[in-house]
Amino acid sequence: MVGSNRIRGWLAAVVLVLTPGCTFGDLPAGGAAGEERMDQDPTERLFQRIDQQLARPVYDFSLAIDSFEFTGQQKGENWSLQSKHETEKPVRVVKKGNTITLTHGDQTEKLKTRQFGLLSPRDHLELVKASVLRVKLLPPDPKDGTKGMKAVLSSEEIGDKLGHWMGHSFESGAAFQASRKFRVVYRFRYHPREEGLDRLTLRIEPLKGKKGRQKIEYRFEKP
Repeated sequence: MVGSNRIRGWLAAVVLVLTPGCTFGDLPAGGAAGEERMDQDPTERLFQRIDQQLARPVYDFSLAIDSFEFTGQQKGENWSLQSKHETEKPVRVVKKGNTITLTHGDQTEKLKTRQFGLLSPRDHLELVKASVLRVKLLPPDPKDGTKGMKAVLSSEEIGDKLGHWMGHSFESGAAFQASRKFRVVYRFRYHPREEGLDRLTLRIEPLKGKKGRQKIEYRFEKP
C-alpha cells in the first residue's frame, strides 16, 4: 500500500509531532454571541469563542494544507475529510471512535487515533485551551469585518503532554526533542455578531531558521 502509506505519512507530517490523546483540563465556558466586554481579557475572549465552536454538535469545514484542500465535517468527537483534488486519487479519512479509516483510491486501511497527528478542528481547539501560553488581539480585517486573536502555545508543555501519554520510548526519542525546537502559533478570526469562529490558521515555526515551517487553515461553515 505504497500510495496509502505516502498519504498517511504526509498527513501526519503536516502537524509534526502533535498527536491526539492528551488529557485536556476543564476551562470556563464562554457566553452568548456578541457578548464582548471592552475590558474582557484576550484569553477569556478566545476561550469563549472556542467553547461556542465546540458546543456545535455538527458543523462543516474546509481544510487547506499547502496545495492540498479537503472538505470535512465534525460530529462530536468524530470527523471526516474528503480531498477536493480531481487530478489525484481521492483521499478520504474518517474517524469514528478510536479508529481512523484511511482510503486512497481503491486502497483502505484502518489505524488507531494515536497513529495519526491532529487533523480535526476539535483536536486543535482543545489543544489551544490546554496549552496556550499567551493571547494577543489582532486588528479587524477590513475585507470581511472579522476580529482576530493570536495564540502562542508552549512547546515544552506540548512535549510534556506527549511524553506522559506515549511513555518512555517517546521521551527518549528524537520526536520528543523536536517538540521543543518549534513554536505553535494559532490565528483565529470571527464575526462579532455570530457565535463561534470563522477560520483558524495554524503556523508551526522553528525556533531557529525557516526550515520546517508549516501552515494549515480551517474555515468553518455557518450553522
